[in-house]
Amino acid sequence: TTFFGQFLDHDMTFDTTSPLGFATPPEDSPNARTPAFDLDSVYGGGPVADPELYQPDLVRLRIESGGLFEDLPRSSDNQAIIGDPRNDENAIISGLQAAFILFHNAVVAHLQDEGFSGDLFLEARRIVTWHYQWIIVHEFLPLFIGQPLVDDILSRGRRFYLPEPGPA
Repeated sequence: TTFFGQFLDHDMTFDTTSPLGFATPPEDSPNARTPAFDLDSVYGGGPVADPELYQPDLVRLRIESGGLFEDLPRSSDNQAIIGDPRNDENAIISGLQAAFILFHNAVVAHLQDEGFSGDLFLEARRIVTWHYQWIIVHEFLPLFIGQPLVDDILSRGRRFYLPEPGPA
């Protein structure tokens, strides 16, 4: 749960300008992420903006294998080639990143097997993101705010956090 929370944080926030160890007022801290739980930490800017994250077909994400377990794609200096470098901070976070990459690629394969004729990348990303959001709402949030509050928010809507509409 702790590491999934860290993964969620990386998906919502990314400030490369604030120095570590010094308090930065939130209004002065630029955020390079969307607070939409849309897995932009996994997908980056997509296959056009960040083709290095993708296999040559620009539909499936890159993943390394060859050892006992899959690993994140890496450069010659062992740096992970991923949308958010913080997702390689420890083995569990990098494992979550690899799991989402593998899930995306499995969804692509499933869609191909089913004869899907639309945009494979966009459809796979939609399916993976919806599963991710389901996990957040039905597994993660109840642990922290309790099922009654989750149920209240789902039935009555948000009352305190009302972000401006933006990219989904």
